[in-house]
Amino acid sequence: MSLPDPALLLSMLASQPVLFFGAVVLMSFLLEDATALAAGALAGQMAVDPVLALSAVIAGTVAGDALLHGAGRLAGRWAPARRWVSKGGRLLEVGRSPALVAAARFVPGLRLPAYAGSGLAGMSPLVFGAIVVTTGLLWTPLLFGAGQLVMDATSGLVLALVAGALMLLPHLLKQPLQQFAKARAR
Repeated sequence: MSLPDPALLLSMLASQPVLFFGAVVLMSFLLEDATALAAGALAGQMAVDPVLALSAVIAGTVAGDALLHGAGRLAGRWAPARRWVSKGGRLLEVGRSPALVAAARFVPGLRLPAYAGSGLAGMSPLVFGAIVVTTGLLWTPLLFGAGQLVMDATSGLVLALVAGALMLLPHLLKQPLQQFAKARAR
């Protein structure tokens, strides 16, 4: 038994606003950027209310980020986790830096370690919340808008370019972020 196509699932739920909202929130926990693009594409097709879709993606993004931070805080209470993390030190280094936690929003693949690391490092939930809400309100509408553009242009090429850029972004930003982390550690 295979899982249904996420875009197909969302389009099937587009006529049920409450179910659509819930599905988008849950899907945001797994694939935040892809969900924002898919919800934007559906809004671009006028299959769903754009305000509802964008609100669901933002709610899912912030809730998922808060869960990662909370999981890190909870893991920080467990002695073996503290010892394991303190050996490498990098996760705590990133988690202590509000600037690096903010930068993780824009680099797919860094959110999990940065947000869980911020919890492990004991970053204040208020500071963390301010960071993820601010960066989420910047990044999520951009992805959502890119999804809408795909449908406006009726071209999969635009979606392919956006997806390719998202996959290349971590590689392009790896060295500058490492240099920034080293400078912050001094």
